[in-house]
Amino acid sequence: MVSAYSGPIPPAEELARYARLDPSLPLRIFEMAESQIKHRHELETRMVEQSSRGQCFAFIIGVLGIAGTVMISNFGHEKAACVLAAFSLGTLAETFLVGKRREAERRRRKEANSRYPPGGVRRETIRMEPAPAAAVRVCPMFPSKSLFFAVALAFAGAGTVSGTAGATPIPDDVKLGGFAVGAQAWTWHQNTTFEAIENAAFAGAKVIELFPGQRIKKDGKARLDPNTITDEQIAEVKEQLKKFGVRAVNFGVTGVPKDEAKARKIFEFAKKLDLYAISTESVDAVDTIEKLAKEYDINVGFHNHPRQTRNPNYKVWDPQFILELVKNRDPHLGAAADVGHWATDGIDAVASLKLLKGRVISVHIKDRTGKGVFNADPKLHKRKETENVPLGFGVIGIGAVLDELHAQGFKGNLSIEHESHWGKNVPKVAAGLGYVKGYGEAKHYCCGK
Repeated sequence: MVSAYSGPIPPAEELARYARLDPSLPLRIFEMAESQIKHRHELETRMVEQSSRGQCFAFIIGVLGIAGTVMISNFGHEKAACVLAAFSLGTLAETFLVGKRREAERRRRKEANSRYPPGGVRRETIRMEPAPAAAVRVCPMFPSKSLFFAVALAFAGAGTVSGTAGATPIPDDVKLGGFAVGAQAWTWHQNTTFEAIENAAFAGAKVIELFPGQRIKKDGKARLDPNTITDEQIAEVKEQLKKFGVRAVNFGVTGVPKDEAKARKIFEFAKKLDLYAISTESVDAVDTIEKLAKEYDINVGFHNHPRQTRNPNYKVWDPQFILELVKNRDPHLGAAADVGHWATDGIDAVASLKLLKGRVISVHIKDRTGKGVFNADPKLHKRKETENVPLGFGVIGIGAVLDELHAQGFKGNLSIEHESHWGKNVPKVAAGLGYVKGYGEAKHYCCGK
């Protein structure tokens, strides 16, 4: 047992003993005590400011995280939103708890100091123990390591959904000139699916958009119909695709019923073929489509044919209508833009793509020898569905279309749909593929540039 005192100033009897040794010692002890107290106050003030700054920063991150959760959820990323919400709420809880814990610790120390005022004497047993290892501080602005990692993970979770949402990306190794450009099987609708795949490969395409109802192969009556096709027949189609090095990326234009059970067959068919998207004009089934697109992680583009002046209920010809249809929907939904049909109505392709920025799922790309004259008045509207020509040889401005798609970071498929020269249009498709490949390479749109 030894005598000990609490505080920087020794008891009076101790000061008297020091004075007998050296008259200047009591004054020097007082000066040393004052300097120590001042230094301690500065350290405590700095720690309080540092802690408050860290807690404020953490609180801001938590609030921003919750706001981000709401935004991400509105875009249909429920899982990512849940993760971000958990970490955001954890950040706020950690901030509150750490603040309370530190306040309690400061209060405890003050009470301990007041219990033993300077000069007070107590007796205690002193045991010498190794000092604990210094706590690792990740960053002085964060109250704790757990909060730091929570915030880091929250930002990581937010980063995973900041990009364009949608189905599994089309791999780069099937792209030409930076675009997943291939053929629409309708180009060879008079042939079978097997022949369409073969024609696409001969033209130089590495991707194809299949169309519904096409007979699968010559020695059979089965058709590419999600309602009737068997797993064995799907396996045969996949084997044909593999044989010719072609990847199926889209299916359309197909009707999608409002009935969920019936619509589900189309999405199951698309999933088995590992498709990037489906093209449709079934705007009346948009609620069902949105639900299944999210569930199956498959994009759906609403396609446009030319305006039907005798059918005012047909509205998908208008890019503004498509935008209004999908803008508040899940990002899996967008436009399957047909630039050839826009030209028939006299609608500018580039302006329409700009309007639909961020919502262009796929493009039916073609060139024509002329354009129609658009007018909102059906009586004055003049259609002009002119002959298809290879890409770059018409009036649509395919180069400008490619420029705009690249500027938007377009990740979907371009389907060359050559709707003329039936039975002898493989060279026309090949010329179009060559145009996109050459244009993209000249502009450095390929190879990650």
